[in-house]
Amino acid sequence: MGVQLAWWQLGFGRRRAVRRLAIRQLPHPDPVVAGVALRWAQQLLSAPWWWRLVKAFIGIGLAGLAVVSTVGVLLGLHVLYAISASVLVVQPVATVLTWRQTRLARRLVARTPLPPRPRRGWGTALRFGGSLLAVVVAGSVLATAWWDNHQGVYGCTRLPADPRIREAWIANGGRDKKGCPLGEPGRTAAGEPFERLDFGEVFVVVPTIGVTEMPLPVFDTWQRSANELGYPTDGDFDGPVSYLNFPGAHLHWSTMDPVQVVRGSRYVPRHTAPGPCTDLTVPCFTSVRRDRDRIEVRWQFGHADAFNISWKTPGAIGADGREVAGYRFTVTGLDPAHGYYVSVQACRKRLLRTSRCTGYDGIYVPPA
Repeated sequence: MGVQLAWWQLGFGRRRAVRRLAIRQLPHPDPVVAGVALRWAQQLLSAPWWWRLVKAFIGIGLAGLAVVSTVGVLLGLHVLYAISASVLVVQPVATVLTWRQTRLARRLVARTPLPPRPRRGWGTALRFGGSLLAVVVAGSVLATAWWDNHQGVYGCTRLPADPRIREAWIANGGRDKKGCPLGEPGRTAAGEPFERLDFGEVFVVVPTIGVTEMPLPVFDTWQRSANELGYPTDGDFDGPVSYLNFPGAHLHWSTMDPVQVVRGSRYVPRHTAPGPCTDLTVPCFTSVRRDRDRIEVRWQFGHADAFNISWKTPGAIGADGREVAGYRFTVTGLDPAHGYYVSVQACRKRLLRTSRCTGYDGIYVPPA
């Protein structure tokens, strides 16, 4: 280790000079630098080739692991992607670095009475075979992970026919998250396209609010009274209750109650005040303040590596979001005329794996 540190302490400039002079079979003019270079070369060549490769792989791998872990967490990559990508990047770099260092060491030792470590014919073939095997295995794992990921989204017998529905379905996870289209695409009573999915949901194009997702019983209830109810205007979750508003009526339901039609009034979300914080398994909002296009929220929770905060208008598919480290956040750039659902969850990060997160605490913030 001491010789390696002395070699590093020479700096990039001196090591580059040693390398250039070694190519011309000349020693470095500084005897101290020349002595450090010679001892480094002798130590390097005293180890077998596989140990030199392992050391380079570990050294570069530690740096690569840090980068891949960070990128994997930020992008939500599958663990197989992260591991295979790191192998595909680190293994060729480590091989090239080991080869360059070994070639330099042999040139340095060749000027001394100490001969370099004898090379064996099978060593080159073994190195090449091992490197090729590692690349093939990593490439195969990466291709398998990519295919599994692709099939997890697109792996249905057919995709939604309408391009607007197909785009929303893909954006929300496709096959694994929403299920595959069930039967043939259909049309609502007003002629708008919809798709039934085998997970029990329906994606339908609504002129008033765009592509909307709703449970099949809700869709069927709406269609039975479509002429009377008209088009949905908004809807979402309000604690354990889900609702869908229409111009002069609303539908509401929960896991315990069937879909109910209420005529003559819109559903007004009741979960609009923070607290009380009795469930310690999820974050709990303690303060919510709105100032026209800004919403400031605060919450409490135990220890967490990060919090996922998201916000959306009622009825929207998908939400905007941000990962934060603190216990408060201010959402900016909002439309003062719209109300927003704001949700927060706590997460613990795991190396090269998907974060482990709690459920959400959500609250409705009325228009300014």
